Amino acid sequence: MSLFNIGLSGLNVAQNALTTTGHNFSNAATPGYTRQSTIVASAGGQFTGSGFFGQGSTTVTVQRVYDGFLTGQLRTATSASSELSTFSSQISQIDNLLADQNAGLAPLMQKFFAAVQTVSDTPGDTAARQGMLSAAQALTGQVKASSDYFKQLQDGINTQLTSSVRQVNDYTKQIASLNKQISQLTAASGGQPPNDLLDQRDQAVSELTKLVGAKVVVQDGNTYNVFVGNGQPLVMGSESYDMTAVPSAADPSRITIGYTLPNGNTVQSEDGSVTGGSIGGLLRFRSQSLDQAQNAIGRLSLAIGQVFNNQHKLGIDLNGATGTDLFSLGQPTTYANANNKSNAVATATITNAGSLTTSDYSLKFDGTNYSLTRLS
Repeated sequence: MSLFNIGLSGLNVAQNALTTTGHNFSNAATPGYTRQSTIVASAGGQFTGSGFFGQGSTTVTVQRVYDGFLTGQLRTATSASSELSTFSSQISQIDNLLADQNAGLAPLMQKFFAAVQTVSDTPGDTAARQGMLSAAQALTGQVKASSDYFKQLQDGINTQLTSSVRQVNDYTKQIASLNKQISQLTAASGGQPPNDLLDQRDQAVSELTKLVGAKVVVQDGNTYNVFVGNGQPLVMGSESYDMTAVPSAADPSRITIGYTLPNGNTVQSEDGSVTGGSIGGLLRFRSQSLDQAQNAIGRLSLAIGQVFNNQHKLGIDLNGATGTDLFSLGQPTTYANANNKSNAVATATITNAGSLTTSDYSLKFDGTNYSLTRLS
């Protein structure tokens, strides 16, 4: 090779390196972009009778400055951060309601029992009696307002889950499409990596982990398979499988997460199996905090109502008539599981509120025996 050609090879390598550097500069603010590096190697020597003489340099490839392990750690941290952030923002709404010293239940309960004590001290005072009734109405009004607020939170979670699932499916379709493009371009280029497409795929996975905890398994060195929950596939090669937001079979008022399996069937996830990301945060908040707070308010209200009604019926009014219930108490709601093979209807009645917990319960019948299970 002539000296001119050797010099030209060096210029070509330098031009390629400058092109890569310019590409790095222009994408410095691009989300998910990974810095690229030009890999240069000697062009090899040409044998002559006097030995091997060099032939210049050549560009081997352009590759990303990328660490798969660190990327995986970042995805895990991103998913956990999103879950905790969502959980915190949701639980603060309950805290703001229950901790309000002016509009919360605690001050109204204190006023009610103070009014009861006043009536006990001066039973013939009609003003004291009216004051107690007003305090009772204020307390029951706040209980109903709290119940309505919790219902709004439940509905809000349903809406957010549905919206988040749609975003998950958008990202999984994008990942599957990029898998296909990357495989095709890698094969067509003789194994050269399509770096920008690799960045786009990693960015899509990063956005996905903000929504739900996802595990990425690399197949054949360049294909991402994505799994969530207990191993349910969302992406397998160039195929994506939808996550679904469907009414729970056990409680149709609640949206739960389901999956479309490779065979086309749809299954609902088990409680607690979906973690990570904003979806995991919403599900965790609902099961660990919202349900508990909602049931605690119901249990407290029922306990106060039962005890007070029982005591109230032991007394007499101003006309000498026997007392009646002061509070009207509701009954628990029961739902038939959508997978039941029978159309039997179950009802529930609470006779001793003191025996209740803040948990929901599941009643099952195996054909011979009934079993009642506390769910938390």
